[in-house]
Amino acid sequence: ASPPVAAPAPGLREDELFEQSDSVAAWRAWNARWEAPNSVLTDELARSVGESVRRDPARALAYWAYHTGRAGFFAAQWPAAYFAFSASRGPGGQAPPSIDPAQAASAMPRLLGEAFSTFADDLACIEAGVYPLPFDLTSPSHRQFSPLFAVRQAAIFVNEAVANLEKRGKPAPPLWLDAPSMPEYYRTFHYQSDGYMSTRSAAVYEASTEALFLGRQDAMQRLTLVPLARVVSEHFARPGGEWGARKLDLLEIGCGTGRFHTFMLDAFGNRLASTSALDVSPFYLEKARENVAYAQRLRRWPDARADVRFLLANAEEVPLDDESQDVVVSVYMFHELPESAQRAIVREVGRLLRPGGAFILTDSLQLGDRPALDATLPLFKNLNEPFYERFVQTSLAELVREEAGLVPEWKGLRSATKTLSFRKPAAAPPAAPPAPPPAASPVAPPAV
Repeated sequence: ASPPVAAPAPGLREDELFEQSDSVAAWRAWNARWEAPNSVLTDELARSVGESVRRDPARALAYWAYHTGRAGFFAAQWPAAYFAFSASRGPGGQAPPSIDPAQAASAMPRLLGEAFSTFADDLACIEAGVYPLPFDLTSPSHRQFSPLFAVRQAAIFVNEAVANLEKRGKPAPPLWLDAPSMPEYYRTFHYQSDGYMSTRSAAVYEASTEALFLGRQDAMQRLTLVPLARVVSEHFARPGGEWGARKLDLLEIGCGTGRFHTFMLDAFGNRLASTSALDVSPFYLEKARENVAYAQRLRRWPDARADVRFLLANAEEVPLDDESQDVVVSVYMFHELPESAQRAIVREVGRLLRPGGAFILTDSLQLGDRPALDATLPLFKNLNEPFYERFVQTSLAELVREEAGLVPEWKGLRSATKTLSFRKPAAAPPAAPPAPPPAASPVAPPAV
């Protein structure tokens, strides 16, 4: 008997299910274009930057200066952490990671090239009016422009990185907090100190993840705003009726520090009646509250923005009414979950969405999304990601259809991130009442 044919990777199985953004083909070909002779991709990036400057010099120069600075700042964190770890290592401590300087030097141009391609994608969406410039970029008084704040964030990250390097190859320590409401799988991901259950963890999270991706995480997660912009636009384009007459209700599950929630409020807050930010960690939820309040003070939005509420709850059991949300958003949460939790959460999403509502799921790439990375993608599990290896093999489209009956709609890629959007089928219009039986034909009286 012939061996069974392996099923296509999930990223490839999605090709026939979703409307594909142009970004899908572009990122699948990225590695081959980067490695092509004559610097094909480098020339394209240089041309893209030049064209954006010609179209709108002020906007483009501000964007590229800001993101180049971010990339450089976060890239510098890694050698700083390496040397700090080497200097602090006591007798019998972990040896520093073995790094081949020549190999690291050859990899850095590719990593920075990927970052600049990510930024070019992000800026293209801004230029097209899909969403605005990042609000922190356009706010000169933002705390991130303070040298003291930057030094403090760098120090927090370096200290955390040194602690994480010492934990390499060791079992993750148990959490200090044992809460009956906490799901069993909620453990110390990424070797972070205290897992997600301390103010220290919440304070270092954004710096750690941005350093991991050389300053491109914000730009990657803003891909989520593309299908959200479509939902908002279609909603208000409907003539009359409930959908066309009211603002939207939105829930973000696994909101973390609330960083992405501030992007949604800035871009579409005047079209949202309410937003709910949900997380199972009270420490991260407090950080989300602080980030949202800071954005509100900084921006002083002139128009009415959504009411924001914060929910301390497990996304498997959301304390909101059936069919109370128009949009449910999840960013970088599903790869942290066992499949049983993924399925339970998707069932909750199906319960919460109104007919016609959208579920927007942003997370890590999976196998088949960028085949050139398929061999190395599962290695991310080595950062103490116990469910990651299975995640990259899981068909999210099939899981969502099976558990909630949602319809695949749109897919986009941006560097190490993918976004999928789904719709809950709209309620069928009420059936028309049956037509009355035809009137009986008059019968002529008999002739006499």
